[in-house]
This record gives sequence, C-alpha cells and structure tokens, in this order.
Amino acid sequence: MLRAGNVTTVVEHYMSSDELHGSIERPELAGRKKLHICRISITNTGIVSSSFTNSDILTLNIECRVYQRIREAQIAFDFSTSAGDYLFSSTHQDSLTDKGELLPGEYLFQCPIDLTMFRQGQYKIAVASSVPGVEMLDLVNEPLVFEIFDDSSPILRLGQERRGLIVPRYRWSIFSKGVEGELRNYP
Repeated sequence: MLRAGNVTTVVEHYMSSDELHGSIERPELAGRKKLHICRISITNTGIVSSSFTNSDILTLNIECRVYQRIREAQIAFDFSTSAGDYLFSSTHQDSLTDKGELLPGEYLFQCPIDLTMFRQGQYKIAVASSVPGVEMLDLVNEPLVFEIFDDSSPILRLGQERRGLIVPRYRWSIFSKGVEGELRNYP
C-alpha cells in the first residue's frame, strides 16, 4: 500500500513494517503430527483482507486437521502491535466450561474481534496449538500482518490525542441535580 506524508515518516513506516497479508496457507510436511494448522486468515464480512477500520469486526479463521484424538488441546492466538507489544491472547477454550477433546477430522475455529478500541496502525496475529503444560502441537511461524485505519475513534472525532496503546470507548451516563437536589438524566 502506498503511503503519503513527510519523507521521514514514510521511510520510518516502511522500515518498521512487515509485508501485509491476511492469510497464510501451510502445506503439510512429511511425518504425521497430531494436529496441523492448514490455513489462517483474517476476514471482514467474509472477505480476506489485510486492511481494516476501527469500526470493523475482524474475524480470525483457523483451519486445522486433527489426526488422532487429543485431550485438552487448544487453538490460541496472540494479538500484538508491529513493535512487538502484546495486547492480548485468547484460546478457543476461553468460552468453554470443559477443556474437552478434539477428535480426528477437519475443523474451522473462528474468533470475531471488535476493533473499536484499537489505534490506527499495523498489528500482528500469531497462531499456535498446544496441550498447555504438556506439548506444542503446531506453531505457525509467520504471523498475519494487517493495518487498522481510524474512521471512528474519539481521536478522530474529537480531534485530540489520547494516551495508551488502545482507545476504549465507554458509554458514560450523565446526571444533573435538579432544584430539589435530585439526580436526573441530563438531557
């Protein structure tokens, strides 16, 4: 993607950035593993992309093949800035009550990520699978690299800078005191 701006800023951007890519295909290697991550991708409304806005929902798609029954396996990802600052991690077990097992077959794991709190910039998602504390099942060595553009943040809307790696948008309630001293919703 072409970039405009002052020369120093543009050069710094290209020197610090990785090539953007919204999907990675991984051929299976000789020798069978218990689990192979075949393909990872990030999509916006079902279309693979490496550019998003912070009003989008990014969907992480992880396709894998399981060759033998695996107890307590997890599919996980790390979400980080291009500078390597980890923002958060998640696994498919986050919403499960039982660690369960994966039976032989093909699987698609999907995780929607609301981008509203992210600053404009370049980000990375790294994917792996393991049985925590026991064994690494598969690791995708190359992360997905993508950009988020600001189309709706308070920084853009209010024209003021904010501190922090993220820009959360909280819903505030406003009350005013009436003549009697009671609180009531403001306008």
